[in-house]
Amino acid sequence: MSNLVANAKMDDERQVTSVSLEIENIELQATVDSQGELISRITEDLNNVQRARDYTSEIEIMGREQICMDLKEQLEGKELTIQHLKNELASSQTITEEVYKKYQSTRLHRNAKDKAIRQLQTEIQNLHDLLETAQKEKLVFVDKMRQIQNEKAGLEFDYQWMVEKLKAHQDVTDGQLTKTITSTKIKRTTTTRIDKKQTTTIQQYETDEHISPVDKNFEKLEQGFTKAMSAKDEELMKEKEALMTEFKKLQTQLNDLKRIHENYSRDLKEKNDLIALLKASKEALSRELEMLSQENQELREINEKLSTDNYQLRSELSSANNQTSTIQVQLENATKQRDYLKNQIEIITQSTTKGKEDFHKIEAQLRDYQRKMDSMTHDINSRDTLVKNLKKKITTLEDEYASRTAELNACIVTKDSLMQQKADVERELKERHDRMCEVEQAYEEMQLRKTTLQQELTELKKNLSRMSSDEDATIQAKSQLKTEILAAHKRISRLEAAYEASQQEKLELQQELAPATQRLLLMRGAYETLQQKKEVLQFDLISSQKQAVELKAYNDRLKQERAEIMTEVESCKRRVAKSDIELKEASKQLAIFKNKLDECNRQLNGSRDDVLKKQRKVEELQYKLEAIARENVQRDSFFEKLKQERRLFEEELKFVTNDLEKSKEEVRNLQQHNDRLIEENKSLHERLLNIEGLAQQAKTEKERFLRDSNNMEMSVGELRNLSHKLQEDKEDCERELYILQKKSIKLEKELEKLGRENSEMAREINANRTRHLQHDSVIQEFKRKEQTMKQQLDDALKHREELNRVKAMVVDLQKRLDATLKENEQKDNTCNQLKNEKENFKRENEKLLRDIESFKTTFDSMSREKERMNKELSACNRRSTDLEVLIKRLQDENDSCKKALQTYEVRVPGLEEGLQKHKINQSVYAQEASALKQSNTRLEKELQLMKDQHTTLHLHIGQYEDKQDAISNDLKAALGRIFELEALNEIVQRENEELKRNVDNKYRILEEQLLTADHLNADLKNQLNEARMRYKKHTEDYRTIQREYHELQTRWDGSSNDAAGKDRLMEQLRNDLKNARNELQ
Repeated sequence: MSNLVANAKMDDERQVTSVSLEIENIELQATVDSQGELISRITEDLNNVQRARDYTSEIEIMGREQICMDLKEQLEGKELTIQHLKNELASSQTITEEVYKKYQSTRLHRNAKDKAIRQLQTEIQNLHDLLETAQKEKLVFVDKMRQIQNEKAGLEFDYQWMVEKLKAHQDVTDGQLTKTITSTKIKRTTTTRIDKKQTTTIQQYETDEHISPVDKNFEKLEQGFTKAMSAKDEELMKEKEALMTEFKKLQTQLNDLKRIHENYSRDLKEKNDLIALLKASKEALSRELEMLSQENQELREINEKLSTDNYQLRSELSSANNQTSTIQVQLENATKQRDYLKNQIEIITQSTTKGKEDFHKIEAQLRDYQRKMDSMTHDINSRDTLVKNLKKKITTLEDEYASRTAELNACIVTKDSLMQQKADVERELKERHDRMCEVEQAYEEMQLRKTTLQQELTELKKNLSRMSSDEDATIQAKSQLKTEILAAHKRISRLEAAYEASQQEKLELQQELAPATQRLLLMRGAYETLQQKKEVLQFDLISSQKQAVELKAYNDRLKQERAEIMTEVESCKRRVAKSDIELKEASKQLAIFKNKLDECNRQLNGSRDDVLKKQRKVEELQYKLEAIARENVQRDSFFEKLKQERRLFEEELKFVTNDLEKSKEEVRNLQQHNDRLIEENKSLHERLLNIEGLAQQAKTEKERFLRDSNNMEMSVGELRNLSHKLQEDKEDCERELYILQKKSIKLEKELEKLGRENSEMAREINANRTRHLQHDSVIQEFKRKEQTMKQQLDDALKHREELNRVKAMVVDLQKRLDATLKENEQKDNTCNQLKNEKENFKRENEKLLRDIESFKTTFDSMSREKERMNKELSACNRRSTDLEVLIKRLQDENDSCKKALQTYEVRVPGLEEGLQKHKINQSVYAQEASALKQSNTRLEKELQLMKDQHTTLHLHIGQYEDKQDAISNDLKAALGRIFELEALNEIVQRENEELKRNVDNKYRILEEQLLTADHLNADLKNQLNEARMRYKKHTEDYRTIQREYHELQTRWDGSSNDAAGKDRLMEQLRNDLKNARNELQ
């Protein structure tokens, strides 16, 4: 602009110099030629100059108007393209929103189907559990049937043994009573029912008159035995029918469950097919999303290119507007000069004096206004500096707020950790409470066992007293019972050998079970470690979920900021459109003003019109100054608002700092409380360990006591068996004694008779030698009988020694029972102590629950304060965003946000898939843990069954070998299961390690994403700073434009002064012409 003005001035000066030279030449010629020729030539030259100037100016104006029209056409075409691109952007945005909505609907549908699938899986698990319970009940029923069959076999064995014994007794009685005189033959029919078959046996007995009560007793015994067998068979049949009905019910239930399982498997297959279809649709949607994102990127690139083109066109337009303004100024100058040359010189000379005075006044007013403008600009600069300082303070406050928010997040994390520790403490308390309940149950069982043992002891004492009372009677009968006692001894030795072998096998089985129990303990420890690892993984998963939620919240914030930015962009676009309209209106007003100026220059009748125009201009300037003053007042009010907001921010920061300090103090108090709780937990843990040690001691003592009790029971059973056998032997011996007494009486009578006969025969020796030989044979027979009786007496003495040994064993057993009673009393005392400790533990638990409730109230207050702080922060963020808004920065931020959103949206499905996989793995681990628990319960039940089998072994020694094989098979299966459990444990550990690796990788990925988000924030901040710099540049450009405007005004004033000087020159020329005319005249 300044170069154009200087060129115009140089052209004017050259033209003036050329005109002055021509005038001098003309004056010289005028001295020579006449006056008329001079005047005609001067007029022709002036006309030529004016024509040349008019022609050149018209040509330049036409060319520049054509250039302006071309530029306007280009601008309209580019505006149309921009609108078309905006419409396309809006349509693409609507399409993307529809795609996102479809994606969300599909995701919700998929989540619903996942929930349905999980429900079905839970139902299937329940069905599996029901099937397992049914199978267990079936096994229990099978075991009961086996026990019943074993008992039946034992009863059959006892029955056969009794029958054999009766037959043997009958044979003995038949052999001994063949030589009796009086004998009777009695036919007897006995019916026995064995396995629903009746058999009649006809037995012939040759009994003596004295043996009739014995037969009656045997008949009564047989009748009672047959009745007991029939009752037992009926009970067995009823139990068998009940078991069969239950078995049929279980089979029907099994069939129903199988059908349900098949239906569920079909539903699962259908749902798996639906899932596959949904996955395919999801892949198609993801492909469409990728295509749309690529198209969106291409449209963005096109938009960026168009924006750059628009910027270039605007710059070209501004340059063209500047050129047009310069041309207009030149045109105005040229028209003014032409009008000044055309108008009358006399009127201008008269009006110049008044115009000068008015002009000086207006200049003075303008100087005053310029001074005011300078002061105002100085105030504006000072306030801009204030705004900058305030912005810096706002940034510092934002940094402080970010640090405080980080501290708050750390406090929240500590609170979460405390809450988790609290949950762990509560779990441990529950577990300890369960353990205490188990200890109490065990104690109650021990007490019941104690009472039963005491009752059995009383019964044993009664039996022993009865045995001691019956001993005297048995001692006399033992002398006559040698043969049967030898058989009993053989049987007892065989039973003792079998018992010792069973004890050895029991010890071997216990030795084999010891490593299994150790492995079970190791497995339990591994299971607990796995649970701890699972809890750690769950904590990591919760933290990752929290981070994902924070990222989603940050994403939502970015979306909100994007929406705000878009709204601001639209408002800025509206402002730009308004400014374009205002520019057009201003251009129209400029054209109108130009026309008015032309009219005014043509119709200048005097300087009053110029003065009026200048006054109008002054009024306009005054109006502008008033508008600027209003703007300054508004800015002052705005600055006051900013100061008030600053004060509010400072007060809020103070409140926030106070709240943070309070929260820090609360966190410290909570940490101290947590430390106390941890110490109390440690003390409780130590107590619990002591209690567990006592419980283990009690368990060991219980096991020892159970072993002793089992041994006692076995010994008691053996003693019972021995007592029953002894009673039976006693009865047999009494019977035989009775028979022998009769025989002895008979023998004494016979001996007396023989003595008499001997005396008679002594007298008649010589006469009856033949009879003497017979008597010798009888004597030999009596001698043989005496020898057998002596042998029986020796056997009875041996039996008596064995009875004394049994008495000593009974005394030892009484001593052991007394010791066990004392130990039981000690255990009762320990159990009472445990109960007291349990009550103390409950009280401490109640205290902990109260502390936890107080902690919950403080946590709720902290959460409320956090929500309030979040609201205040959102308000602060909104205010800061309202203060810092510009079009370029917003567009860049929008693009970067879209890119970030695309990256996040691309990463979100991967994260969701990872979470779903983690949840699936977690459910698998839970299922495996439940399976391990079930297997542990199975093993424990199997161990209990083994113990029951061990107890039944001593009752059924004859069937011990079969049960031993079953137990060995069960042990092999248990060992196999233990090995399987160990393998499963190793697999679970490997999977846990893989899970840890996956979680670590995901955590690293999330950290990288956070770093990228931080980088994006830094880029956004840099873009903000660049936008601020651009804003400063725009303000500086605006100021430079204002300065150029003032310079143009000054130049216009100078050009007007130059025009006045030219008018003076013209007057001088006219005066010179007049003088020349006068001189010529």
